[in-house]
Amino acid sequence: MLPALCAAQSPLPVERPHVRVGDLWTYQRMDYDAGKPRGRFELQVVFSDRGVIQVVGTGKSKDAEVDTTYTADWNAVSTAARMFYPHTGWFKFPLQVGDRYKTAYESIIPAKNIKARNQREVTVVGWEEVVVPAGKFRALKIVSEGRFQRIETSSVSGLSRNVIWYVPAVKRWVKLTLENRPGGAEGKAKGEYYGEELVEYKVQ
Repeated sequence: MLPALCAAQSPLPVERPHVRVGDLWTYQRMDYDAGKPRGRFELQVVFSDRGVIQVVGTGKSKDAEVDTTYTADWNAVSTAARMFYPHTGWFKFPLQVGDRYKTAYESIIPAKNIKARNQREVTVVGWEEVVVPAGKFRALKIVSEGRFQRIETSSVSGLSRNVIWYVPAVKRWVKLTLENRPGGAEGKAKGEYYGEELVEYKVQ
């Protein structure tokens, strides 16, 4: 019993996934402030080589395709709505329970001309069960939290937090949340709390 318990407490590091062209995930967008889903989107890998993962996804319309770029560690470089410089840095494979590391990046929302500097500390918290539309999974929980500061206006800054539930067999997260809560703007800036939950997937 003792060896099994120790193994449960100290699992092996989680290695970087071997992402292949054709790997496919469908997610449900979630508005956690409103407590309801906001539609679905699909992501399919079209390129995975030389430290880059290129994904084509559906936008709000099923006929609209959106290119999304990540590093080989699944750190976002550009998504449908945001760009990141150099990238988010939320993942640093191999992942080991108890790991802590810092990341800093700029995020840009071109449609709204919003730019922000982000300073985060990432913690690999541990394994836990999580339930999403695709089912129940044993996932590695990763928390990225810190502060953001708007570049184009010095009056808006605040707290920012992501929680990610990563499943090695899925090669990606089954659930991700993002929460931005501005402070110091006398309540005039609106926050956001949204995310995505896995509906189905097909990986090789």
